Amino acid sequence: MGAAPTITFGSNSPTKAIVGFLHWQTDDIPDYGHPYDPRYGYPVNVDRDNFYGLTKRDYQMTQMDAATFRLEHEFNEYFTLSNQTRYSISSNEAIVTTPNDSAPNNIENGTVYRSPKSRNSQASLIVNQTDLKGEFETADLKHKYITGFEISKEHSRNRNYTIGAGASNQCTALQISLGNCTSLYNPNPDDNWYGSINQSGTYTDSKVNTWALYAFDTVEFNPQWSLNFGLRFDSYNTLVESSTARLENTADVVNYQTGLVYKPLPYGSIYVSYGTSSTPSGVTAGEGGDNISATNDSLAPEENVSYEIGTKWDLFRGKLTTTGALFRNEKTNARQTNPLGGDQIQVGEVRVDGLELGIAGAITDKWKVFSGYT
Repeated sequence: MGAAPTITFGSNSPTKAIVGFLHWQTDDIPDYGHPYDPRYGYPVNVDRDNFYGLTKRDYQMTQMDAATFRLEHEFNEYFTLSNQTRYSISSNEAIVTTPNDSAPNNIENGTVYRSPKSRNSQASLIVNQTDLKGEFETADLKHKYITGFEISKEHSRNRNYTIGAGASNQCTALQISLGNCTSLYNPNPDDNWYGSINQSGTYTDSKVNTWALYAFDTVEFNPQWSLNFGLRFDSYNTLVESSTARLENTADVVNYQTGLVYKPLPYGSIYVSYGTSSTPSGVTAGEGGDNISATNDSLAPEENVSYEIGTKWDLFRGKLTTTGALFRNEKTNARQTNPLGGDQIQVGEVRVDGLELGIAGAITDKWKVFSGYT
């Protein structure tokens, strides 16, 4: 369930103010799929509709509220100044069931252990962005530019639940009677469950503060040729405090991108592009992702370089769009888990070469289709 009202003031004037609000919430029971059969190396062949969770225990409730205020003033065709602030709060509470296959003989005996996973997290984010954009000409060259400044503060607090589900994941008769195990081939999601759920005493608080400067420009030489390039500086500071540790990481990174576009026809273009990006440890607060830990808090940022050549064509008066691209992504300082010690180490380079194809169009005014292949 959600709502997203937006009000604009001064639509026909040089100065505009936009106020928006987003509310979104869900109440679900997640399905974590079917168990894996370690004997043969693939999922167990069971009815695709089998659900191994518990309707009397499992749930996931999420909620997000976000408010946005944007103020924009157009001085003239060369300069438009805007400032936007967004504040959001969100929560995610869940207890879900993983059909566990790790205990010996469970699968062979036609049973599955209902392994509980949980999450109780709250997060907040405030970000402010100021942009200056416009168009101008120099020596018969047309420029479209944007430059700006961005600052953000992100905070999350994560706690799990302590779920009393039994001392063993071996599916004995007792575990089945308690609702901790179920039939592999005929699970009953409405089984009674006799465990306990309590708030865990452990927690993780994550705070990520960032600020950035950036500038981008597109130069049009003529209707067929254009060049774009941009530069961005980011400064990150991540602090994670938990019931057992305090970790901090800072990183300053500079990245850039450039691309050349050729339009042999008004409805078709061919381009080449080159860009860089960086991924410091702990660039996101909250669940999973690149959150900082004791195994990576001192590592340098991962460095990424991407190359791409592609084309785009709008056919049949814009009713059909086709795209195609060849790309290469290279990563240095790649982080991997050390199999000898469990900590993360930077082991060198990773490269991905790929092809991407896409097609999208309108069959009628009411029907649209799209397809992609990578």
